[in-house]
Amino acid sequence: MNAYSDLTTLKSASYLNLSVTTHDIYLIRLLDTVSRQVDNYCRRFFYCWEGVRYYNGAKGVIFLDDLLSVTTFKLDTDNDGTFDMTLVANTDYILYPINTYPKTYSEISTNGSRQWTNFTAGVKRGVELTGEIGRAHV
Repeated sequence: MNAYSDLTTLKSASYLNLSVTTHDIYLIRLLDTVSRQVDNYCRRFFYCWEGVRYYNGAKGVIFLDDLLSVTTFKLDTDNDGTFDMTLVANTDYILYPINTYPKTYSEISTNGSRQWTNFTAGVKRGVELTGEIGRAHV
């Protein structure tokens, strides 16, 4: 569960002023439901999640989910469903914004020996990104 509040806070004197535990399961479900509604309304989530995301290929810039860290950034260069090319941060791609988190887009780098012109543009599900996604708590 990734609720944006907790049962203790909800039941505190400042909110519901409850001391009984009769409805705790219902209240926990309510907290989770309301948190997911916030996610849907904002079209993003405010907790951290580690895993794999797939994106359609793009030309020089690819827009990402709120990204906190990258483990691997791979391309399916021949559209066969296999991610055969692993990109190197700051050599093959640069994440932006540079000085803040979360990162929300990446651009092909012009540095280094390997020169890329696109992120497998036109390939559906041509980019595989493994990392931590979400919004860091400040």
